[in-house]
Amino acid sequence: MEIVLIGLSHKTAPVEIREKFCMPREQAKEFLGQLAGVPGVREGMVLSTCNRMEILGVVEGGEDEASRIEDLLAGIAGMSAKELNSYLYLRTGEEAVRHLFRVTSSLDSMVLGEPQILGQVKEACGQAVE
Repeated sequence: MEIVLIGLSHKTAPVEIREKFCMPREQAKEFLGQLAGVPGVREGMVLSTCNRMEILGVVEGGEDEASRIEDLLAGIAGMSAKELNSYLYLRTGEEAVRHLFRVTSSLDSMVLGEPQILGQVKEACGQAVE
């Protein structure tokens, strides 16, 4: 089992691309259902804000599941995986966890120290548990 994080943010994608991934709560819930149906994905969380879209998951292998998750993301945006790939980042294991902590503490935000992200991560985590 491996932890993977796949996403895009204000650092990697222009606003026109990020807008395609903005998900209201119900759509994120539906996406979680699709994510759970991806072979090899055991757990998942969707963090969708105005400045980022990240999928954190526990997967069996790593590369195959990450590729399948990328395909799922591309489908949301109506893009090919190849087009989307230039905007995505992939973190695994300890690096994925470290990234999530940086995001949660707003060290990876457009405005350093902004307080909203902690609540957004808590909501995403709660939704994943549901």
